[in-house]
Amino acid sequence: MDRCKRLSDYSIFIDRVRKNEKSSMSLEDAVNLAVDSCIEEGILAGILRKNRAEVRDLILYEYDEQRQLVLAREGAMKAGLAKGQELGMELGMEKGMESGRHAEKVALIRKMMTRGFDLPAIADMLDVNEAYVKKVLDRMGEEGEKTDLEIALELCKQEQSLPSDDSSIT
Repeated sequence: MDRCKRLSDYSIFIDRVRKNEKSSMSLEDAVNLAVDSCIEEGILAGILRKNRAEVRDLILYEYDEQRQLVLAREGAMKAGLAKGQELGMELGMEKGMESGRHAEKVALIRKMMTRGFDLPAIADMLDVNEAYVKKVLDRMGEEGEKTDLEIALELCKQEQSLPSDDSSIT
């Protein structure tokens, strides 16, 4: 900018507009004060004297357009965030209900085993396949007592990692 005085002067002018506006002035007053002070100090003086109204209108229009863009971006970001939260809540509720259904089946399998039902009978009564009942029983028999919910969550995670055509529950 040191090589081009006009560009340097323009940068000083814009900086003054910004500083004026930050000091609680309206944008219009900030532009008018910047124009006056620059003319007094010989910064873009010829252009500002000759085209004061056009420069003022252009700066006001540019600032307004930039503000509208910022407001539009902020609005879009807020809408996107709200939509993301909404989808996240829906997905969380679906996953929670799915885990609850699995936990209920696990609890029923545990209860039926303690009452002496065999694997095929449990699968038939709960309308699930025997492989699912076996997976649950295997996890119940693993070292360290797991809760029904822990077993259900493991099975849900495992189910999600399988291709969609594998239906080991029903």
